Amino acid sequence: MPRVSADAEKGEINIEGTIGKQNCVSFFKPINKWLNEYFENPQQQTRFNFKINYLSNSASLMILEIMKI
Repeated sequence: MPRVSADAEKGEINIEGTIGKQNCVSFFKPINKWLNEYFENPQQQTRFNFKINYLSNSASLMILEIMKI
């Protein structure tokens, strides 16, 4: 199961683990919500840390969407 930690005060989000297509949408939905709220008042610098063991094609598309926010 993938893991996420986010710290708005530090401007940091960490995503690690295995992200398959079976949990892709449910996994990224709260991340997208948090990021949309965070970017209403972001830190001067925001850091994304990815430690991914496996990434399905659909999950890679979701990560690309996150990077567009």
